[in-house]
Amino acid sequence: MQVDADEMRSGANQSYGAAWLATEGTEQLSRAPVSTGIFGSFAAAESFQAAVNEAHSNHIQRLRDHESRALKPLLRPQWSQVSQRERSANGSEVKSAPLSTGDQLPTSTTDFPWSTVLFVARLVLILVTLAGIGRAESRRSKRRIYWSGWMSATLCAAISLLPLGPRTTAITFVGFAFCIVFWAYLTTPYLKIGERIFALTMADSRPDPDPDTGGGLPKLTPPPDSYPGPVTAATAWWILAILTVTAAVGVYLRGWMWPTAAVTAVLVVLGTVSVIDDASRRLPAVRGTGSPRP
Repeated sequence: MQVDADEMRSGANQSYGAAWLATEGTEQLSRAPVSTGIFGSFAAAESFQAAVNEAHSNHIQRLRDHESRALKPLLRPQWSQVSQRERSANGSEVKSAPLSTGDQLPTSTTDFPWSTVLFVARLVLILVTLAGIGRAESRRSKRRIYWSGWMSATLCAAISLLPLGPRTTAITFVGFAFCIVFWAYLTTPYLKIGERIFALTMADSRPDPDPDTGGGLPKLTPPPDSYPGPVTAATAWWILAILTVTAAVGVYLRGWMWPTAAVTAVLVVLGTVSVIDDASRRLPAVRGTGSPRP
């Protein structure tokens, strides 16, 4: 009995394609719920809407079952090399051709020791980074430890997933790198480009102390047009604008549900209070930031 590695790869690709199509169909159906009252408010229309809604749910579940069925053979343990004689079901001996490493179909990283080592190294780097930031005294030292430690850990995590394919590796690296940059902007003064520090709060946006003079951080003096709180007026308005766009996308995709309605109500109240404060203090609209009004 000969093992045809090309046929095995072809079958795996077919299964992956079927699973992807089932996933895509599930997402498309899930984005289009059958709204209440779509056919009218009388009894027959409501009965018909209930039947359509049930069929819609059954189709989604059936597609999910197809997806699981297509992926199930690929999630089994990998084929190991076969070089010894095996006995068939009727007792006769058959010989299987050995599979080379390149012919195996990797679906996990457990069969690659170097991948496990890199994964453990990532955890060690995270712990060392957190400890280093806690022990460092200056902003500059903490910034160097933050970027070198977290980016090294991200690189180890991405490379450890190479057995699952370069696409998985690239997506992992880009995704974690984005989270690291975004977290640095939200909570730290570590995002520095040139001589400018990009941070959410005014306290973190202050320039680093001069190492030659040995002085501390500059005194925090909020601009006269700033709102109460840790962020500038421009940042506050851009946050409102981004949240407004996010809420609008949520309403477009999912309709008016209580979470989107609650977020919209909060944004309307915040925008109204801010506009009244602008007018009462005779300041430019949206404090002259140029950001769109929510």
